[in-house]
Amino acid sequence: MTELQSGDHAHGASALYLLGRLDEITEAAFERHLAVCATCRQECEEFGPAATGLSHLSTEEFRAIVAGSAAEPISTDRGTGQPR
Repeated sequence: MTELQSGDHAHGASALYLLGRLDEITEAAFERHLAVCATCRQECEEFGPAATGLSHLSTEEFRAIVAGSAAEPISTDRGTGQPR
């Protein structure tokens, strides 16, 4: 994944970048791409906090959260998006 400089290959790498899953060369290439791509910068700004939180979970913790959320859906108010 070192062809990030070529444009389209970089799009979609935001999640891997945020989770620290890119090798050093690819990470540097993605950071150069971020300097010129407002779309990828916005993705990183929007999803960065969530990615940071997820990166601290073990596989078991993540699976428990996913299993729990599927078993107990949260009812939300359509107008506010807040739990009822």
